[in-house]
Amino acid sequence: MLWTYGAFLVSHLYIYWYDHWKTLRWARKFYFSSDEVHWFGQQLLSLPLGILAAALVFKANQMSGGPNAKLGSGVLQGSTLGAAMAGAFVLHVLIHLTLLDMVVKPFRIDPNKAENTTPFSAVAEEEAATHLSTNPIQCLRSKFILQDSPPLSPFVLGKERIMKANPKLGAYFDGEQDAKQKEKHREVRKSQQSVSEPQEEKA
Repeated sequence: MLWTYGAFLVSHLYIYWYDHWKTLRWARKFYFSSDEVHWFGQQLLSLPLGILAAALVFKANQMSGGPNAKLGSGVLQGSTLGAAMAGAFVLHVLIHLTLLDMVVKPFRIDPNKAENTTPFSAVAEEEAATHLSTNPIQCLRSKFILQDSPPLSPFVLGKERIMKANPKLGAYFDGEQDAKQKEKHREVRKSQQSVSEPQEEKA
């Protein structure tokens, strides 16, 4: 048992170190869109808890045979005991998922959140990564089969500047225009910093 927990400890330390190193040194960008992974984990938790429910039925049946009863001397025997344990497992999983769906899930939704009415074209002008530009097959099809001009530009992180817009294909992002806007924002920030620094020195 000591070796098992030691292996768990070393494994978790390695995973923590690897994620820390990878996140800080190699990953350029993170985007967390929703809590679906957390929600899926809550649903998966019903399985081990269902096994505990089945084990509880087995233990209760063993205790029904008395304090000095031998193993398997409970009220339920053979297939009846197996059916009771399976029933406890299934019943718990159903109750667990039902409570998540009926009780917990409503709290995930903000009732005051307004419906997003922004059109796709407006969002795609600001975001380079769309369901079209992140599909390499669609980009190859646009260039070599349909021979669009300009073809659908594939999204590559750090190379957004070379992407070209073609509203007919649903590509509204213009890399050069976006780069110019970012350059203007950088110049405005620099000018604001240069103005605020002398004021701080005087103070």
